[in-house]
Amino acid sequence: MKKILMGITLFALLTFGLSPVVIAEQTEETTTTAEQQTQSAENKYKVEDKSAAEFKKNLEDRITARKTELKTTLNTAKQAKIKTKCEASQGLINKLSEKASAAKTSRDEIYTNMTKNATKLSDRLKESGQDTTKLDANITELNALIDKFKLDLKDMRQAAQDLTDMDCKTDPSGFYTSLEGLRAKRELVAQDSTAIKEYIKTTLKPTLQEIKNNIGQTNQETQGAN
Repeated sequence: MKKILMGITLFALLTFGLSPVVIAEQTEETTTTAEQQTQSAENKYKVEDKSAAEFKKNLEDRITARKTELKTTLNTAKQAKIKTKCEASQGLINKLSEKASAAKTSRDEIYTNMTKNATKLSDRLKESGQDTTKLDANITELNALIDKFKLDLKDMRQAAQDLTDMDCKTDPSGFYTSLEGLRAKRELVAQDSTAIKEYIKTTLKPTLQEIKNNIGQTNQETQGAN
């Protein structure tokens, strides 16, 4: 039982300090090594498309779908304004794309370890005869929140990649609708991250504390009986 109690405590310490992911645009200069540039080039099309050719083929379809979804029509003056500024914006969007890719890597590792440790803890509790019904339900719900985060982050990364590589001067309407889509996805990703943190704090943490209290009470009763 002592090992299980220590496991609950350790899992809580590792999990409850998790903070929401923040993906913000930056304007300062960044240095990139040759190795990082190579890795960036290799991973550039690994959001939905597996190659540059596939990306080019599917880019137009994605932009058309965004135009249809947002149903935005730009007047001539608005299109002209976008044409003069969009290339400068693409540099900032590229940095956002890089930060989103870094967030994916770090969060994938954090969330995978979190759910793996929670499942291991549940298995150990079952072996000791504890009721894990509530904990297992919490793990299932947490996984659903994590899956939503991953999906929205992938959509955000795709929108950023499309914006970075498209010919914005030729298609200012496509650039504008993709930019609006990117902003919406950024908000969703932030909301998803906060939802995960809040779920851990308000639902998973009380469940673990309840299990810990029950184990402590059982230990006291056993010691009293002896």
